[in-house]
Amino acid sequence: MNPIRFIANLLKDCLAHAFLLIWSFFVGSILIPIFVTLRFLTAMRRRFATLQNPKGSVVIVTGAASGFGKQLTETLAAAGAYVFACDIDEEGLRVAFGDIHNVTKIRIDVSCTQECKRLVAAVKEYCARNGAKLHGLVNNAGIAGKPGAVFEQLDPTIDAIFGVNILGIIKLTRECYPLLSEGQDARILNVSSMAGLLSGPMLGLYSSTKFAVEAFSDAMRQEVPKGIRVIVFNPYFAETNIYAVLQNKAAYETSMLKITIERFQKDYERGAIPGMMSCRYVTDQMFDALYSTYPKDRYIVCPTTLKVVFELCMHMPNYFGVKDRLMRLMTG
Repeated sequence: MNPIRFIANLLKDCLAHAFLLIWSFFVGSILIPIFVTLRFLTAMRRRFATLQNPKGSVVIVTGAASGFGKQLTETLAAAGAYVFACDIDEEGLRVAFGDIHNVTKIRIDVSCTQECKRLVAAVKEYCARNGAKLHGLVNNAGIAGKPGAVFEQLDPTIDAIFGVNILGIIKLTRECYPLLSEGQDARILNVSSMAGLLSGPMLGLYSSTKFAVEAFSDAMRQEVPKGIRVIVFNPYFAETNIYAVLQNKAAYETSMLKITIERFQKDYERGAIPGMMSCRYVTDQMFDALYSTYPKDRYIVCPTTLKVVFELCMHMPNYFGVKDRLMRLMTG
């Protein structure tokens, strides 16, 4: 080993860690109190926020046949909004909404550009006929795919997950943008997940798409005009159909993570997952994001105690593998 290079690298490491120590002291003693104060003031402002009147507003909701999409569509329709409820499950839409007069049910595969165009044409025609503007796009459609290690997944599964969870959001948002830009206060809600902030085992591809949703949303937030708000939702475990794949044991029978998956499945079935939320708890905050005068840019929707743990994990360096061990512990 070249002694000069060794000493140079040693000095670089010492200087880097000295800088990190000084920076940590600066952040801890000055920046964190300032940040907490600003966050408190922002929270107080939102306490005085009012809700716009949703009556007559036009909203597109994808993945509307079940879960968050179904509950949000019901809430919007009851409040007087006109909803385009979209899902690939046509029968599920029919059963969910029947003959509700202010809900238009449209079967759509969001990963297909032509079907996105067909939806937007229908929305445009409705808005022109009724003198309305598209107020909100809720990109809620998503699939989890087969649980298991990422390198066990086959091409059809990979293509389906990325096609719906991220390419569908990109395509539909692109097609809706001209209509959204016509309004004065339009909203785009991209439904990500806690798995879009912290990745764990079993659903690595799903988590990868949700991380992509984060990047897409952050970029779009900086690109759109002031008349459009881009909002990200990060819900924790909730009572949706996304866990239905766990009922099919054959889907993960040969997975190297079989024991981990079955342990999670048993906890889910007996209601032993801490902090499991109802769909209504999440969609009430989605409704607020659509119509509040002071919406957040991001809604991390989970019990407060878990939110603190997750935020610590998000910013924790993975020294000595501590972060990875903690995530494995939290996900079973």
